[in-house]
Amino acid sequence: ADTEPGTIQTFTVTDEFGPLHLHLMPFCTPVSVRQQYPDEADSIKTYEDAVRTVLSHHPVNTGERNLLAAHQFLTGASVCDSEELAIGGLENISAALFDDFDYVALGHLHGPQHVSRETIRYAGSPLRYSFSEVHQNKSVTLIDIREKGCITAEIIPLAQPHGMQVLTGDFDTLMQAPQSEDYVKIILTDECPPPDASRALRTVFPNLLQFIVKNSKTEAERDDSQSYMPDQTDFMEILSGFLASQYQGVSLNETQTAVVREILDQMEKEGAAS
Repeated sequence: ADTEPGTIQTFTVTDEFGPLHLHLMPFCTPVSVRQQYPDEADSIKTYEDAVRTVLSHHPVNTGERNLLAAHQFLTGASVCDSEELAIGGLENISAALFDDFDYVALGHLHGPQHVSRETIRYAGSPLRYSFSEVHQNKSVTLIDIREKGCITAEIIPLAQPHGMQVLTGDFDTLMQAPQSEDYVKIILTDECPPPDASRALRTVFPNLLQFIVKNSKTEAERDDSQSYMPDQTDFMEILSGFLASQYQGVSLNETQTAVVREILDQMEKEGAAS
């Protein structure tokens, strides 16, 4: 069912153990929740603020069984390079916000994992979507819910249609490898690789998906490019560092910081609408 941002829908079923409440919470952003609760807009600055506000308007009976399905980034969860987090991890929220729920079924992240406690769990994706997932064991999670406080999770492995490998080596060595139908990323180390190297390697690895040359020349080029990249990942830190480097240590005051965050929120809103 369609659910307005900031509004949780609840469905209740009853079995031999009593009522079981399933709560469905849509992805919450500060912008969307401020629109839903304009009287509280000044206190909703982060994703954690947004989720906390939504939950405060949806009290649950903690004496009965409650399951929450949500789509958020939790602090401490492991991500891979096929998943994008907001700059600086601004989307992260604390698992403690979900203390009133017996089980939290999370979507969004590809790696099967629990966060904070066994009953807060990302099921993960059924397939590997990038080479950063090469060592992930894909699975589905079967939950058995009985009386209050009695929940068990069974992890059921999922077979993959293809294996996945990251291979590093010189052209001649890789050409001598056994043929493989695996999805392959090759890092070629030759100083002077053949011009048709990737085409030739596909005769051994027909599912070659990514081809990279890594030698002394490419490493030098990468070092040069990275020397211009800031170490910070938070946008406000990047901006502050830039200003400090250009204007003798000047920093943003509170008013300027608020203006920048307002612009970022507006960009996020426009991006979500497009």
